[in-house]
Amino acid sequence: MKPLKSLVRAAKRPRAAARTRPARLVIHIGDHKTGSTSIQYAFARGQVRLGGAAVAYPTKLNHSFLRKQCSAYANGAAPARAAAEEVFRRLARRIATSGAPAALISAEALENVPPGLLHEVVTGFFAEAADEIRVVAYVRPHAARFLSNYAEQIKIGSFAGDLEAYFAHVQDKGRLDYQPRFAAHRAAFGDAFLLRPMIREQLTGGDILADFAAHAFPGAELAPAAGTANESLSLEDLMRLKLLQARLGDAPQKLRHALGWEFARLVADLPPPQSRTRLQLHAGLAGRLHEACLADAR
Repeated sequence: MKPLKSLVRAAKRPRAAARTRPARLVIHIGDHKTGSTSIQYAFARGQVRLGGAAVAYPTKLNHSFLRKQCSAYANGAAPARAAAEEVFRRLARRIATSGAPAALISAEALENVPPGLLHEVVTGFFAEAADEIRVVAYVRPHAARFLSNYAEQIKIGSFAGDLEAYFAHVQDKGRLDYQPRFAAHRAAFGDAFLLRPMIREQLTGGDILADFAAHAFPGAELAPAAGTANESLSLEDLMRLKLLQARLGDAPQKLRHALGWEFARLVADLPPPQSRTRLQLHAGLAGRLHEACLADAR
């Protein structure tokens, strides 16, 4: 596997003066439930600037479509693989010719792409898009990630059980095993890979966007925010959604997903309720989660 550092050095070779490309391309790969939507909204609005110019962000909201393209590139038939390659080349061209000081690709769905495959795609198709490439990920403590994931699955109608059932589900899937995945990213990308903790007290200014801008694009300036995104739903609202999703029967998952997000958007626009209960772990489940995840956390 060709190290990314050697690719960065190769990308710094002299090139024609007529071609100006970003000094840095950052590929933000999640994780899910670590403030990715807030980051994406800000870059889509041109809120993050370097040297007076906006960081290039060639999409309307996110690049999560790249997960399917990576899968097609790795496992698809020849036509699907060729189509995926063209998507990568087209995106790389847009970045290379953007004239921006830096560029961002952001897709929390890339969390689910094997690190070796992501490295192959990045080095094979994006090496000439910028002078240097960095891969950035955020990780949330296990218990907080577990609760956040559960709320999201209830919201979009992908899971209908209780917290105990969901714990058994994620244990079977290994979704709270962070260390093997992040170690593989470090092995693939070396020093070009940056992992940050999604812990409020450890974020720059206590804010995910400020932290991301400071570490992904040092020296970046932030325009005033236009509001928050993807606010957590209360226990009361989650129960309403759970009941509503149960009424949909065999409705397509795409419809369930859209309904959950629209519900959350409408709730965010309502006046704050008199009572709002946070989703929490009960003591017994918290203990089992701690025991199951302690070695991985260490």
